[in-house]
Amino acid sequence: VNGMAKPVIDVVITNHNYNRFVPGAVESALLQHDVLTRVVVVDDGSDEPLAGFDAEDRVRIIRSEVAAGVAVALNLGVAAGSAPLVVFLDADDLWPRDRCRYLCEAMDQADLAYGGQVIFADGDQPDLDPSPEQWAAMGSVPAGLLSGTTLLRRSVLERLGPFPATLRKGPFAFWMAVARKAVPPVREVALQRAVLLRRSHATNMTRNNSQVGDYF
Repeated sequence: VNGMAKPVIDVVITNHNYNRFVPGAVESALLQHDVLTRVVVVDDGSDEPLAGFDAEDRVRIIRSEVAAGVAVALNLGVAAGSAPLVVFLDADDLWPRDRCRYLCEAMDQADLAYGGQVIFADGDQPDLDPSPEQWAAMGSVPAGLLSGTTLLRRSVLERLGPFPATLRKGPFAFWMAVARKAVPPVREVALQRAVLLRRSHATNMTRNNSQVGDYF
């Protein structure tokens, strides 16, 4: 990142009836510091088609008329890109603007890097560009291996294959379980820093710790 060409990253955003949140997610992906992000939004059978991104040449919308599930949406998004690095963002979440830069720097020669999440309440507007003092005050945030906290090399996605399309819930967790048994092993780096701002709202799939446990 420092003094070199910016890393190019494909951002896959999956959406099902979260159209009101998508503009914020897209903006937080496009405004990442010191990297070049290209966004693919996969609209998985939402009741109303997404609109409003025609003027942005770094955003592509893929529309599925019938909801096929998050695994299929993730696979469509990955296949639509070509960048050497791939990241995932749920439509209702946001990223701090240093998120991808920090993960790129941490990853070095590894296959993937991941950090931690901070949960915010729907209706709040978290600061996406915290000052060094704000980061210091936040302190260490435990790393958690979630789709929205991870940066992956496309090569490892190609080596291990797509997300299992038959899984309606937890395809990333399942894929990571397979990845951790791969030969040669997938090389991971954990960053104890917030890289995902996860929105808490009435229609979250996982709204509390018990539901998160059930999800995994």
